[in-house]
Amino acid sequence: PAAMLASARSIHASSAPAQRAERPAARRARCSAAANADRRSALLAGAALLAAAPRPAAAYVNGAGEDYVVCGDFLKGYELPPRAISKQSADYSNRTFVRWLVGRIDKYMPDAKLEDAMRLSLMDVGTGAADGSIRLELDRPYATGLESIVAQYEECKKKLDADLTIPMGYGDLYALGGKVIANREWRKQFAGIEPHFDQKNTFTGLGNGPFGGDIDDPDFVAAFTKLYAVASLTSTGSPVLLGRKDATEACSEADAARIPLGSDDAEEYKKWFQSLGIKFLAIVPLAKYVDTDGACVAAIRANDQLNGFWERNEKDSAFPGLEEKRQMSAYTDSMASRAGQTGKLDNTKYGVAAFVKNLGWSAIPPIKDVDINALNPMTAGKFEGELYCHVPGPDGI
Repeated sequence: PAAMLASARSIHASSAPAQRAERPAARRARCSAAANADRRSALLAGAALLAAAPRPAAAYVNGAGEDYVVCGDFLKGYELPPRAISKQSADYSNRTFVRWLVGRIDKYMPDAKLEDAMRLSLMDVGTGAADGSIRLELDRPYATGLESIVAQYEECKKKLDADLTIPMGYGDLYALGGKVIANREWRKQFAGIEPHFDQKNTFTGLGNGPFGGDIDDPDFVAAFTKLYAVASLTSTGSPVLLGRKDATEACSEADAARIPLGSDDAEEYKKWFQSLGIKFLAIVPLAKYVDTDGACVAAIRANDQLNGFWERNEKDSAFPGLEEKRQMSAYTDSMASRAGQTGKLDNTKYGVAAFVKNLGWSAIPPIKDVDINALNPMTAGKFEGELYCHVPGPDGI
């Protein structure tokens, strides 16, 4: 555009003698029209240059040293258009990845205990950030007894990473794992496999017919979700989003001192949650998971303000889904309050930039050797058969 304007000025200067012979009014009109035309030409030329310039690459990597993959077969030398990945595509990729993860976590951690998983997550975020630092703090009092659940998560992570091009983060795994493990435990209770409810308040007792023995049966899950909607592992449930930055060392002693372990003062627990950006009433449904000696629950029961909420929870615990709704809402809120060391979620952390045949640029989950056409309904009708992705070679795609 600058060159165009300079050229316009040069042309204008060379015609000056002829213009002086014209009448002033005519000369002004002709000059104004010429200048406007030149400006319009320059602006159009500048816009064309900007449109043709490559766009900055989105912040996606595939974990293998390349910053994109291609999905489908292309002719040698095929030139890709400028990269443009929409927020909708990134969000959809994350949701697809979460769906894949919850099934694997449920499969890989069948013996994980709800109480341990919830306490691990609360102690992780409780020192200031849900960043996985708790795995490095097992020698501290607030982490007593968490060695087994940390070991189970470690085995789960190894299995997950074997199928991923981007390793699973500890903070994300602990946060999402707590919800998955709670969902499974509550399904067992609703089915009557785990003693919790009176028979009349189980799946069968509430008129759903006999329980077939499978807590993954679609009909059973549908009945469960009606009562435990917030705990659903689909997009309809209260979400646990991904994208936390993991800690590489234990938290500081000052951050560890945030947790009022063993305190008999409910105000200290309230201030603890408030310091983490969590509504203080969330401590009530989560109190039983804070410690192993019941100190937090006792402090709440001794507080006139909080005891009323505790008693309501106790009353509602006789019917499936009521107490659990408050527990899961409080849990997901606490996992979002301090997402990681930065306090923010990076929604590109597990996104792989991909140029998909017949679809264009998109973000896809970092899952190895997976049929994208089966995983992502967005490709439905745009690509027939199986659709796999690969890193482009040195000679292009």
